[in-house]
Amino acid sequence: MLVRSPALSRRSVTEQIIKQSRNWSEFWDALVQLDDISQQGDTFERLTQLYLQTQPEYQSKLRSVWRWSEVPDEVRARLGLPATDEGIDILAETFQGELWAIQCKFHSNPDRAVTRQELGTFVALASVAGLSQRVVAHTSSKPIRKRALMGETVEIGLDRWLTLEQEQWSLITAALQGRAARPEPRLPRLHQQEALAAARAH
Repeated sequence: MLVRSPALSRRSVTEQIIKQSRNWSEFWDALVQLDDISQQGDTFERLTQLYLQTQPEYQSKLRSVWRWSEVPDEVRARLGLPATDEGIDILAETFQGELWAIQCKFHSNPDRAVTRQELGTFVALASVAGLSQRVVAHTSSKPIRKRALMGETVEIGLDRWLTLEQEQWSLITAALQGRAARPEPRLPRLHQQEALAAARAH
């Protein structure tokens, strides 16, 4: 359970919620208890950043993952992006130098789908800037409404968050604390051991 005091800054609340959560269920419970909708959004945004930085699917592709306030000035200037948040919450750079735009949408009602209207500014800005990939991270159990009209857009929805295992959460919390945690090595299964033994014998 989150221990809060009036002295805690917004960033401290965000970091504490993620640090104290052992899985998505605990994270969700802590977030929906907050009265501040903006704080909910900020915390989900930070979790998304950590997810992209630590999960193998994205870690192998992305060199940098910046929240909007962290985007280097030269990158912002090169793309002609505004200094204020106009719809892009996170900007990521691949190892090939391509840039992705990421929007984070936290809804406390998982049955409420994200609408195309909610993402209008994000899609328009990402298109004008010429970013190579658009990603929408959200907490809905449903796909984005009328997503087919939005062009090439990747979704990270509730199903992805719910299937995160303990090991994956430990990577997120370790990154939050500045530690480069790695997954525990797994022993080969019996059929894999037999295949390895056969390969050595050959």
